[in-house]
Amino acid sequence: AFLLLVLAFSFATHAQVLAPAKWRFEVSKTEVKAGGETELVFRATIQDDWYLYSSDFDPNLGPQVTAFAFKPNDTYQLVGKVKPVKPKKKYDDLWGGEYTYFIGQAEFRQTVKILKANPRIE
Repeated sequence: AFLLLVLAFSFATHAQVLAPAKWRFEVSKTEVKAGGETELVFRATIQDDWYLYSSDFDPNLGPQVTAFAFKPNDTYQLVGKVKPVKPKKKYDDLWGGEYTYFIGQAEFRQTVKILKANPRIE
């Protein structure tokens, strides 16, 4: 049992972490007063020979949808859901449904309402 544990640890320490997408973040308007809205803009540059699944199809279909998680607080409020910008669509016989994805570049936008000055959005 000890040898198996050592071998498993050895393989785990040599595993390579894949990062096929590099993410950037910005806001559409940097000066927004309480009560106003802005968009959070998430952009990804995707490595060649990779693609990124979108966020707007049935997560039970099979492919892993891109998901966003926001820490709630009283300085902002999400308005609607994250919206992908111009993803490609494809029907897959294996999964029995249509999914959306990006190649090369991806963009997602989330509208937020600012509730207090100096909002903290994480």
